[in-house]
Amino acid sequence: MTIDSTVYLIENMMSNMILAVIAIFAGLVLGNILGNKVSKIVEKLGLDKTFKGSVIEKGVEAAGTTIPGLFNLVIRWFIYLIAVMIALDYLNIPQVNNFINNFVNYLPSVFAAMLILFVGLVIADFLGNFLKNTGKSMGLPFIDIITPVLKLLLYFIVVIMALSKLHVDMCIIYILSEAFVWGIGLGIGLSIAIIVGFGMKDRSPELMDKLLEGFDKAKK
Repeated sequence: MTIDSTVYLIENMMSNMILAVIAIFAGLVLGNILGNKVSKIVEKLGLDKTFKGSVIEKGVEAAGTTIPGLFNLVIRWFIYLIAVMIALDYLNIPQVNNFINNFVNYLPSVFAAMLILFVGLVIADFLGNFLKNTGKSMGLPFIDIITPVLKLLLYFIVVIMALSKLHVDMCIIYILSEAFVWGIGLGIGLSIAIIVGFGMKDRSPELMDKLLEGFDKAKK
């Protein structure tokens, strides 16, 4: 290798490193700006009220942030990720480039899974609350027990749908889900049996007398 080629190689590496640093710095600045802008737009539009009382809001609050703050984090880290990928591309490392290509091809599946999870949880909460309010207005028994179980089942279905978009091996999930559904079914049946048993305990003598009276009438 000649001196000129060595100098050219070093200059090329240095220029690529400088471009990589610029890309990361630009990503940090742009990510902060866009993240804050999007969070303010979400707050002004009142989109956080859409998730009021939902499992998403509870999860976000448990993480120590808010719905606008969540949008801020998602946008910010998405820009950061793009900046890092551009920086790594400038460094022109074959193994890293292969990883980036595979990751880019996988991104649509990640976005689809996030969308299914996000929308699905909101719909599950809406349906659960709607059925609970409707059941209470109609005076349906056991509605306070049935609706949380229904919500849990809907959450589980949404998670399964999201995982399927990520191309996760679902064999073990299906086995666990079958056991989960059977467990929920047995739990509901046992709960109803206990509730009915306690509810009918005080009325059992009266019901037995009516049953014997009906039996006597049938014999005559």
